[in-house]
Amino acid sequence: MGKLTKSLVLGGLIAGALVAFSKTKKGQALHKKLTARAEDLYENVEKRLRKVKNISQDAYEDAVDAVVETYAKNKGLTEEAALKISKELKARWKEIKKELQKNGKL
Repeated sequence: MGKLTKSLVLGGLIAGALVAFSKTKKGQALHKKLTARAEDLYENVEKRLRKVKNISQDAYEDAVDAVVETYAKNKGLTEEAALKISKELKARWKEIKKELQKNGKL
């Protein structure tokens, strides 16, 4: 995946987190923490996708689910926060797919 894909994923994650978490002080603190750790999430999704021969929407969503679940356990995210992050990353599939096709990886 290229820089464009990385930007789309991180941008989507950050935008989704802004909307979802900016309403409360606790949410604002969580947003700040997620923004700082968004790079880790992206890198882990990308690592999982490198191991997949045929990257499909299902494979992408499975990678997102696995990474977010692991991240939530290790970083203490609430189930609600993990679901929101997962949903936001999954919503980026079309952009990811275009980038993969452009780079000949799909």
